[in-house]
Amino acid sequence: MEKNVDQSSAPVEKQEEISEKQTGIDWATKRKITVLSMIAGVLFVVTALAMFFLFYEESAPVSEDLPSGTVSDPIVLWERAFPAREGSYSLVAYIENPNTATRVSSAPYEFSVYDRDNVLLETIQGATVVPPDQFFAVFEGPVSFDREPARVTFRFADELPWRSVQDHEKNLISVSNRVFSSLETRPRVQADFTNTSILPIKNIEAVTIVYDSNNVAIGASRTVISELKKGETTNKTFTWPRPFDAGTRICQQPADTMLVIDRSGSMQFDSEDPPQPLTDVKEAAKSFLDMLSDTDKAGMVSFATEASDPVDQQLTSSLDTVKQAIDSISIGTPHLDEHTNIADGIRRSLDEMRSSRRSPETSGVIVLLSDGVATRPLPPEDSDLSRQEYPKQQALDAAEVAAEENIELYVIGLGEGASGDFLRELAPSSDNHFFAPTTDDLDGIYQEVATSVCEQDRAVVRILTKILE
Repeated sequence: MEKNVDQSSAPVEKQEEISEKQTGIDWATKRKITVLSMIAGVLFVVTALAMFFLFYEESAPVSEDLPSGTVSDPIVLWERAFPAREGSYSLVAYIENPNTATRVSSAPYEFSVYDRDNVLLETIQGATVVPPDQFFAVFEGPVSFDREPARVTFRFADELPWRSVQDHEKNLISVSNRVFSSLETRPRVQADFTNTSILPIKNIEAVTIVYDSNNVAIGASRTVISELKKGETTNKTFTWPRPFDAGTRICQQPADTMLVIDRSGSMQFDSEDPPQPLTDVKEAAKSFLDMLSDTDKAGMVSFATEASDPVDQQLTSSLDTVKQAIDSISIGTPHLDEHTNIADGIRRSLDEMRSSRRSPETSGVIVLLSDGVATRPLPPEDSDLSRQEYPKQQALDAAEVAAEENIELYVIGLGEGASGDFLRELAPSSDNHFFAPTTDDLDGIYQEVATSVCEQDRAVVRILTKILE
């Protein structure tokens, strides 16, 4: 007997097999498609993020101009024309941007050049980067004139488009191994430039300036390094076609100097109105500043039972500002309660030396003046040292830290109370210790210190770098 078979009653597994054959897609293929879709999604997100960060700088809010009045104007310290080749000149302006976290990507500027009769020869306009918190140069040239230039002026546009600094825009170029040679023939400077950042840096401008014994710039040269990769070092040479004065004696390296001045009660034992010897000390310290060059920076901290906090004056190229801070030093009342904490004075000055205001290519100097031994701070209860020995040891420890950080310490002892062994021991060498029996001796001592700070030699350069992009 023939049986009827209902196809619709076939097993489910069989129906799925028929469906897979009809669609041509099995389970393994479906899984592959799912995995590939997930991978494609991840790649899309990564690509989108990469594109975002690639164009972030142009669209980020920090690129907008900062409000007027929130930043200080760049300080033009000098501007000059230097002979280049026959009949041509290089125009240079030496400038400080005191703003620590703001820059200008394109700052319009104008050089105006005049002859001996104060007749305008030419006006040259351009634009430059203003890097944050550093000295830099604006260099134009070579430029030819019909007559010899006698005076140059420089100015920026009235309103500059300041903006906040991105990490990759900070100048992380280190300059080392400067060599100045052939002074009497064809002067040349060689130096190593190192990229200390974690990213490559392109378009690095380097300007070398030479100074004479009167701290006057006598020559300048410029080059551009197209790119330095992470950690890469390159050596560059700067040349001049004609010799400098063979007798030129100029500072070997610019210096950042902190003056540390005692304002303890004994600094008015000779006279209360005006306080003496403090008044004479202040005048001698201001005279010392006059001996520094326009490439140097200076600051000041005074101390008694404690040092000034913050320091009386941060490191600055405006030496007149430091003089004003020196004039403002006063002795607390009652003056007999104002003791001598030399350690705190040294430590406060070291803190300033570690700040961003310290120029990386300069030498660091501390010039300490005191009229006696250290009497503060007092020892803690668990100290093995006496009240007399503990403050001395604290000062010696601070001086040792200065030496470890390659900061040159000069110690000036004023008056008979400073004639003992303590201040001699505080100085790193006999050449760094000076004894002034009276304030009349201070001017000569400060001049000796200034000469030592200058490290006089027959050649000196200052190399300024900035990133042009």
